[in-house]
Amino acid sequence: MQQHFYTLMQHLQVSLTPLRSFASGKWILVLMLWLGFLGNSPQAWAQCSNCTQLITGDNNGTQGARRNFAIGKGDVFCISSGVTYTGQLTVNSTGTGATPRICISSGGFNGSLVLNGPVIIDNNTSFVLPASSSVTFPTGSSFTNNVGATASFNNVSFGSQTTLTNSSTITSSGTFSSSGTITNNYIIKSAGSFTNSGTLANLYLIIANSGFTNSGTITGVVASDNANTGRFVVKGASSNSGNFGVGASGGRLDFCDAEPGAGGGFNSQTGPAVGSGVSFCKGTLPVELVGFTAKAKGNEVALNWSTASEKNNAKFVVERSANAADFEAVLEVAGRGNSQNTSVYAATDQHPLAGTSYYRLRQVDRDGAATYSSVVSVNAAGKATALRLYPNPATDHLTLDLRNVPAERCAVQVLSLTGRVLQTAQVAGGSTPELSLSNLPSGTYLLRVRGSSFTLAQRVVKL
Repeated sequence: MQQHFYTLMQHLQVSLTPLRSFASGKWILVLMLWLGFLGNSPQAWAQCSNCTQLITGDNNGTQGARRNFAIGKGDVFCISSGVTYTGQLTVNSTGTGATPRICISSGGFNGSLVLNGPVIIDNNTSFVLPASSSVTFPTGSSFTNNVGATASFNNVSFGSQTTLTNSSTITSSGTFSSSGTITNNYIIKSAGSFTNSGTLANLYLIIANSGFTNSGTITGVVASDNANTGRFVVKGASSNSGNFGVGASGGRLDFCDAEPGAGGGFNSQTGPAVGSGVSFCKGTLPVELVGFTAKAKGNEVALNWSTASEKNNAKFVVERSANAADFEAVLEVAGRGNSQNTSVYAATDQHPLAGTSYYRLRQVDRDGAATYSSVVSVNAAGKATALRLYPNPATDHLTLDLRNVPAERCAVQVLSLTGRVLQTAQVAGGSTPELSLSNLPSGTYLLRVRGSSFTLAQRVVKL
């Protein structure tokens, strides 16, 4: 008998539709979520915009009971709605169409992965492979670890013509190697060795606890960005036979080896002379941040963090964003200066944004240099009510219901999901103004309304 899957649409209306199986012509139970109306972050929406298939269990409806799935070209394996997949997923190069995709928009992946061909992975929450596993991403693969996500491997290797983009934290309990292209915007930490034979842009921090080898090209933070330096903290033997910060685009890099070679540099240096923006152990991290959290408490957001040690730490600046791209300073907290003891900090945002917002810490040294924490998200009620608008989806016009906000002049912005401002307007609070969308193409946008004491945001879909 032909099986069906459930389609969960706006307003929780349920219908039945047949779906091609991922394996052997059979039918499997799949739940489709219309992600744009379920409160996912702008990053998850942007990265997983075509991600509509959620594996929920076996045909008896038992979550997690179906342990083995196989996907091929043209297939999208999605995890959402808080589900954590713990089985085995096999990626094959069979079939026709686009490279197979794995998209994790909520919940997580905590299973095993067998790669018989390239794969594209968008991780917005948690991606964990077994502690004893070894995985090699073949040519044509890409892995994106988005803001706020974590990825954990044992031994991991990225082959030639692969892409890794990290905007949060990646850990490897074994070895880490790459002959592809890496852009590291935050932290990569390997308990074993770290080997690069491809192209690596290190814009924040890479830690290798058992050796470092570079035969490829490594660049750092460009000169126009005066806030950060790309840092390497290494234990064990270090070897460089490639380009390390070489040339006008080499950027700023700091390499700190616990057992350095001559001049405090690599144990073995056979490559070109390092670039003029390279230093050795000059950029030791001034603050060892242990944790940073943001939690909604009524109409406020409680922010807590702690440090294991501090060196010349002047202050922390708490920054906030409605889209995880454009941040503004909201609070300042004095640092401890110099300390080898654990320091605990707490602050409160008394006027948070309504809905989902994002926070990060900017740590400022006494000499003015700054580094940034990872980004955390929180969903707060805020002191204004949620933004109401209709119809949504809309065609050419949209009505804003601002009757529950202060009767004052308000700024309206329509933004892309990457944070670019596309349209602006001035409206009056306490009213129901109409906004024209006729100049915008079909798609999903973020609409933001700002008053003197509040900021409201809501996703809008234009048909």
